[in-house]
Amino acid sequence: MTAAGYVLRPPTRDELPQVQLLLDAVETDACGEPCRYDTDVVVMAAARRLDLERDAWVVVAPDGSFAGCAWLWPLRAGDTEFVAEHFVHPTHRDSAVDDTLIDTIEGRVADLHREMPSMTSLVLASEERDARRRASLQQRGYEHVRDIYGMRMDLAPGRPPASWPAGIEVRPMRPGVDDRDAHAASEEAFAEHYLFGPQPFEEWRACTLERNECDPSLWLLAWDGGEVAGQVWALARDEGGPALVGLVEDLSVCKPWRGRGLGLALLADVFRLLGDRGCASVRLWVDAQNTTGALRVYERAGMRQERHVMDFERPLAS
Repeated sequence: MTAAGYVLRPPTRDELPQVQLLLDAVETDACGEPCRYDTDVVVMAAARRLDLERDAWVVVAPDGSFAGCAWLWPLRAGDTEFVAEHFVHPTHRDSAVDDTLIDTIEGRVADLHREMPSMTSLVLASEERDARRRASLQQRGYEHVRDIYGMRMDLAPGRPPASWPAGIEVRPMRPGVDDRDAHAASEEAFAEHYLFGPQPFEEWRACTLERNECDPSLWLLAWDGGEVAGQVWALARDEGGPALVGLVEDLSVCKPWRGRGLGLALLADVFRLLGDRGCASVRLWVDAQNTTGALRVYERAGMRQERHVMDFERPLAS
């Protein structure tokens, strides 16, 4: 139950920019400097990745501001876990708002589970530093199952070009030409990853190339003949700090080309491009237990861990 004067309800589409500001405030608090939340909820809703009427919620404070928000990601083919996100504004970080959002997510999942008994669990997340939330999840029967690290590195202009493996040609994304190849390669490269679900092409395009901040010149495709062997996609963002910030959205290498240094080369070259664009730093997220060894690649590239998000999972009653 929400605290006195607080209201829980679905957000409207017109309110999504206000939800984004809440998410940005949470990120800024976690980073200790101006920082934007990586996911654009307006884009996600437009791509039908968010069901605002049934599977998204905001907690409205007495002054009309948003104290918290949450959503349940839609299911994809092959999913066995429900995955949800929930956030509390730093000025409202108390058990009432946080627990209200968890209660709401769990209630919705219980309803869905009755219709889909094959689903096995619910996954929620917590910053490692948020001891109150971690304790709350553990008391509810959630177990820590995964570690997601936020990695960061300082940048400067003038980095040398990357050295590419033999037979590899690298060029920027050509919208309208390379879209299908890039999508197929991404789906193949991430197929074995934690919580992966296939993403239809039109949805993928809406979340990538159709985003206002997408810059195809910062999206590098590594070709081996007519096949995409790997790719890296980055953004250069103004987050309110003294300099632009680079964000690596996607780095992937398809299985036949792994172990040849291609991932490290793609990373080095996009770092060069970001530094020359005026980005003073770059960050990304990595699954620490990723079986492809992605964490080691980022560490070899000079990145360091700055944040730690923990995934918690609770089995659903059969």
